[in-house]
This record gives sequence, C-alpha cells and structure tokens, in this order.
Amino acid sequence: MEYKEYLNAARKHLTTCEVIKNSIEELDSKSADSGTSKQLLLNLYYLTGYVFECSIKYGIYKVINYERGKPVQQLDTAALSYKSHIKFHRFTKYQDHLISKSPGIKLIDDRSQVPRDIILLYKSWDAEVRYWYSACNSDVEGRLTKTNLFKLLDYAICAFKHISRL
Repeated sequence: MEYKEYLNAARKHLTTCEVIKNSIEELDSKSADSGTSKQLLLNLYYLTGYVFECSIKYGIYKVINYERGKPVQQLDTAALSYKSHIKFHRFTKYQDHLISKSPGIKLIDDRSQVPRDIILLYKSWDAEVRYWYSACNSDVEGRLTKTNLFKLLDYAICAFKHISRL
C-alpha cells in the first residue's frame, strides 16, 4: 500500500459519514425508533474516527517527504516506524509526528475553543468502537449525541481539508 491510499480511504469514509449524517437527520424528522438512531450514531462515530486516522497517517507520510511509490510498511525513521506506530488505530500514538511538522490543525493540535465533550470523543476513539452497542465506554456513552457527533465530523472535515492541502 502506498501512503496516498490513506487520503483516498479518508475521503471514502468521509462520504459515508455524510450519508449517515443525512440519514440521522432524515430519521429525526420521521421520529424513527431509538435503536436505529443509536446504531447510526455509533457508526458515525466509528467512521469519523477513521477519517481522522487515515488523514493523520497520510499527513505524516506527506510531511516527512516519504517516497510516494514506496510501500508504507517500509517506513522506518529514527523516530517513527510502521510496526511501532502507524499500524495501530489509536491515532494519539502517532499524531505528534504530524503536529511537529504541521501544527495548528483544529482538534488534532489546536484545541482552543473546542468543547470538552468533543475532545473526549476524539481522545477516546479506537477501532473497538465497531463492537459497541449495549456495552459502550461509560465515559463516552452520554456524549454520543447527534450534536456532538456532528461537531466531531465537522472537525474531521476540517482536518481532512487541511491535511489534503499539505
């Protein structure tokens, strides 16, 4: 896999997030059952996290001037490696490598005026969210509201746009 594929994956997840967001808004107007709404909100959270993850990974490769055609598994610098950092889902493990070269990305780096609930959702995200339904992370569960998740998605869109322009 080449690093530019991370940006394509982020774009794909972003498109899906927009469809889910529209579905949530549509369901609200029809007063659909809460089970369906909860499933859509959890999926929105899950895929929004992947927008951040894939965008950050692309950004890291871009700012370190990694060879475009070289497989990402061959990344190996003194401070960063695919096996020790990039292959993991928790972007808090490697986001500092992007921040050090491209600071000022809202929520990823610049948290001024970002609501605490959004910061917590961002920091708490992990791929295990895909398994959540009745057994959600208790710190996060009450914050998985439509308002918060739509804001988180807005920050993911801003991060994606910022990083794609690097």
